[in-house]
Amino acid sequence: MSLVLLFSCLILICHLHVTTADGEDKTKPTGLPVHCPSGFITVGNRQRCLKYQENPVCYDEAQKKCLEDGGALAEISLSTENIDRVEAEVLKHNPESSDASIWVVNDNPPSGVSKWDAHCLQFSNGTASSCHIAACKHLPYFCEYYKYNPCGGDDATKRDWFYRDEECLRAVYRPDGYTFSEAIAVCAEFHENGTVATVDSRGKNELTKKLLEVEGQLNGNPPDLADAWIGLHLDLENQTATWQNGEEDDYYLREENKGKYPWAPGEPNNRVDRCPECKETCVQVNTGKDKTYWNDRSCDVKLKAVICSRPYAYRPVGTAEPP
Repeated sequence: MSLVLLFSCLILICHLHVTTADGEDKTKPTGLPVHCPSGFITVGNRQRCLKYQENPVCYDEAQKKCLEDGGALAEISLSTENIDRVEAEVLKHNPESSDASIWVVNDNPPSGVSKWDAHCLQFSNGTASSCHIAACKHLPYFCEYYKYNPCGGDDATKRDWFYRDEECLRAVYRPDGYTFSEAIAVCAEFHENGTVATVDSRGKNELTKKLLEVEGQLNGNPPDLADAWIGLHLDLENQTATWQNGEEDDYYLREENKGKYPWAPGEPNNRVDRCPECKETCVQVNTGKDKTYWNDRSCDVKLKAVICSRPYAYRPVGTAEPP
């Protein structure tokens, strides 16, 4: 082996395995596999880092505690790769029982179950099953820590993207704000398939609070950074809604769902008195309350931030940067 090749290999090894004295892996190149620290389990084909939280709480409290701790309630479903590791970790903390349940985020729930409900997984005698119970029940849970997330960072801005359901998401802030059309343009700047995010589940909706919090910290914590555009467009005449990625869903304009989570009370209401020539056909997410609610707004209003998404692009070691 030539000295040049040997030296190149040593550089690559050092780059991939930079650790601190406590054993925590600080290396997080864009799109590369993540090395989880001690006390975490690694699950899924994206090598996500999860940590068990044994103190049982209600569903919303689990969401809140994970966000406060720098992560989010973990996305786990029956199709999650390495779900046996999840079960083993749960049963390790419940050695006297062969039957245990945990709160989870499930962005692809079983048929007939809403993405906006509280979701859980039950492990019983070696079998895992989805469950749907009252959100006030107290269960343990896993937090998923985006400090070790597989999406990596953005080369130009050094901002982290956060993995969720085969997508990478982040908030983008500008002091003078974005109209919705400007929001579309800024998201497209990051990736050829970048767009204003589809926030179509309870887990993604609560994650927007963390995205705005992280973006705020990187911009000096501006006091007005509490809401952002999401990629839903309302067709008031036909009573349908379409996400920016083309997915149609009439759920959000059904009469029985108005004023219910994720909508704020009384929303959507098409407040044309704010702008008589405008219709409120775009949607903002507001994270300034205990829960993260939606409000319909005119697309010409300027909001300080937008939630962007791009496809997840895995890049094995030594390959070219994804587009």
